[in-house]
Amino acid sequence: MVDALEDAPAMEDVLVVEGLTKRAGGRTLIADVSFRIGAGEVFALLGPNGAGKTTTMRAILGLVRPTAGEVAIAGRLLRRERKAALAAVGSLIETPAVYPFMSGWDNLWHVARMRGVFDAEALRALVAQVGLSPRIRDPVRTYSLGMRQRLAIAMALVGRPKLLVLDEPMNGLDPPGMLELRRFIRRLAQEEGLGVLLSSHLLGEVEAVADRIGLMLGGRLLWTAKAADVRKAAVRRFRLRLRPAARAEQVLKALPFVARFERRHEGAAAPAAEIGDYLVWFAEAAEEESPDAEKQAGRRAERLAERQEERQAAALVAALVSVGVEVYTAAPDVPPLEELFRSWTAASRKPS
Repeated sequence: MVDALEDAPAMEDVLVVEGLTKRAGGRTLIADVSFRIGAGEVFALLGPNGAGKTTTMRAILGLVRPTAGEVAIAGRLLRRERKAALAAVGSLIETPAVYPFMSGWDNLWHVARMRGVFDAEALRALVAQVGLSPRIRDPVRTYSLGMRQRLAIAMALVGRPKLLVLDEPMNGLDPPGMLELRRFIRRLAQEEGLGVLLSSHLLGEVEAVADRIGLMLGGRLLWTAKAADVRKAAVRRFRLRLRPAARAEQVLKALPFVARFERRHEGAAAPAAEIGDYLVWFAEAAEEESPDAEKQAGRRAERLAERQEERQAAALVAALVSVGVEVYTAAPDVPPLEELFRSWTAASRKPS
């Protein structure tokens, strides 16, 4: 894989990481981490503290020398063309590095001079892009945390990099600040074609901003997947509001395609004769034999699974109605990423 990386990095990839490993003090901090980020794509590294997210980012930025592995930024191998590779990346790692006694503009101009950028008009456009025009001449010490984050991102965008690396960018922000930053990151990717690598443990926020996510645990990247595919894979449950609850539960227990169900209580438990809220998990049907089994992979297999769940849901509602159960709500229920993360993490820690 490393040889292929050296020979011809894909032009559409702004970042290619292959087999990245870092050992220090007898410990393995990260091990065999590999992933790619395309232009206009937001990729999120998710994991608890100590999972290896920041070490991975530091290695990508040349702040940590990896023990093994390769990094290519905008088609340039970091170990061979360090200066050219790093010229194509902007970053915000941990606390924004700003001078609080200087104005936002002076901080930005200082970074621009170090990078050889002397275009004041381009810097003003950057300030407007991050929404700091009204306050850019004020001392940074008067900025809120969200404003400091936006200033630091503006500093990272000096020189129009192709890759933006953000380590825990949502940390310390209030909900409006997180929403604003999330929209800004999406706009950078969609309108500017910027590749974005971010890390977070705030999975609810990542759900709204990332195109793909990767789970890191114990220094290893356990998997990567499209955010939509991850959620779709977990949609095997149905949300129902039924009355009377006792009769509804008899039906749920009797149906062979219902794997299990769970009653959800809002506050005090309601009497069995009253309305009950349920989550229902459908059993997976056995695959039908077909001479074209291989051709049913990918999108076709996905459509077949969706139709199977639709049939199961229709049969469930029909069975309930046939015995006089009133159905107030019947809809697919997608677990939040926080819940999925707990289940994946627990599974990854089970001994093989």
